Amino acid sequence: MVELIIGFLCMVPIIGILIYNVVYPRESILYDNKWRFENFNFEPSKDAIKHHRCMSILVLGFTIFIMILLLFII
Repeated sequence: MVELIIGFLCMVPIIGILIYNVVYPRESILYDNKWRFENFNFEPSKDAIKHHRCMSILVLGFTIFIMILLLFII
């Protein structure tokens, strides 16, 4: 039971980051990469934003599935 609680507590920040990636894909793509650009007119492509959002949704769904699976197994 303690392992389950620790597992959920460890997954909460991961889920928070994934939700941020889904809601703000443009900012999360450029996070920690803004120093590479000289001017401030950088913009990721629409395909990159769509891909980033889709992958974040898939990983978020997988993470929630694993949490539910662990809840019913343990």
